[in-house]
Amino acid sequence: MAKIVFFHNIWYEQQGLMYLSSYLKLHGHHCELFLAGGEKDLLTAIERANPDIIGTSIITGSHIWALKTACQIKKKLRVPIILGGPHPTFYPEVISDPNIDMICRGEGEKAILELLSNLDQRNKNRDIKNIWFKENGKIIQNDFGELINDLDALPFPDRSLYQKYRFFKSENIRHLITSRGCPHQCSYCFNYQLHSFLKGKGKYVRQRSVENVIAELKDIKEYPRVKTIYFGDDILLLSPQWTELFLSRYKKEIGLPFICNIRPDGITDNIAEGLREAGCITVQFGVECGKESTRKGLLRKNTSDQDIIDAANVLRKYKLKFLTFNMLGLPHETVEDAFRTLEINARIKTSYPRYFVYHPYPRTTLGDYAIREGLVGKNYNIDDFSQTYFKDSPLNQDHIREIINLHKLSALGTTFPWLKTFLKMIIKLPPNISFEIIYLISLGLQYSRCTNLGLWKTMILGMRNISNYFRKQ
Repeated sequence: MAKIVFFHNIWYEQQGLMYLSSYLKLHGHHCELFLAGGEKDLLTAIERANPDIIGTSIITGSHIWALKTACQIKKKLRVPIILGGPHPTFYPEVISDPNIDMICRGEGEKAILELLSNLDQRNKNRDIKNIWFKENGKIIQNDFGELINDLDALPFPDRSLYQKYRFFKSENIRHLITSRGCPHQCSYCFNYQLHSFLKGKGKYVRQRSVENVIAELKDIKEYPRVKTIYFGDDILLLSPQWTELFLSRYKKEIGLPFICNIRPDGITDNIAEGLREAGCITVQFGVECGKESTRKGLLRKNTSDQDIIDAANVLRKYKLKFLTFNMLGLPHETVEDAFRTLEINARIKTSYPRYFVYHPYPRTTLGDYAIREGLVGKNYNIDDFSQTYFKDSPLNQDHIREIINLHKLSALGTTFPWLKTFLKMIIKLPPNISFEIIYLISLGLQYSRCTNLGLWKTMILGMRNISNYFRKQ
């Protein structure tokens, strides 16, 4: 049977790769993963594995590292390389890179299975949904295939992919997802565009049954040292009926502390009480920005200030900690607007305020708006993106340097709002390493506390990924 080898450089369990591996193994194929930084020599490890095909799943930003690595692989091995994940889905022109032979757009399970089966049979059929091929200088563009409607039919993610690395073997937090797709259409998110790509291909938002999720959780619970469950769904609580049954069964049959994503306008006393009783230790939701008109208009996130305030009050009532997602450096944002984002987080007493620097991804509604408004240079290129959302901004607008400096000091500004006058002065200084260090320390402490991961484990994780922060590609 065919063998596929995955590679990447982010020290985080990728659900997509684990689902793909378990699905392929179920049908008799072989999968292995190699992590940069986990091998003495990544290329040698891949070569010794003797793969029939090599692949990686990438987001925009990490694609630069992946393409450079693909170039190095091609110098040693004459093995086809395929890219999957969000980046080739939205930017299929990446297939023009001389070292890339194929890309997979959208869900990969059925497509990669057909591809590997064809390799086994030496079948050169190139009519595989979701796969683009490059042959003899020509690109074969296949349409998207039907979405997997019954998520329960998929085997559980293959966690053994990562278990050969001591870091993951000893990890006390485990990740899983209960659904695919998001019902909302925020302008800064990829979901709106992806939904349009897949129109007519089946139901976009799908959720596994409670029975299926509980079964996977029971498997996870058998792993040694597991202390916390992290639900990576865009929104965990999609329906009242599912939520009520799930929280009840989780409390009785699993009982581990857990973290999940919600929307503030979906929080009620009953939901908050159910989350607390089931073992939830942290909920996460998007505030995004402190200016309501921007949140509702430019960002198309129909959440009012009052929704956010009410949700925070309910969560505190039931002693639930909450992490908020926020963006600084939005199109046309002023320094005062940015401070309003810090102020609303201070007002609701956010347990863990997390701030990102906005990046205008082309082919998202907001990204295209920023480009039309001329907020990026004429030579604007996604290949110039940083691999992190915590570093810098590509927007050319007034006071963007001050806003980026404020981002680095955002934890101080939220925890001590009375520092506003002082912060307004020092953010006018040139960007410097002191601001970077303050930010990374605050981010590490926050991550450790909100995930229940522990300071030592967080430090190790930070050291594994720190180069991605300082590298501009």
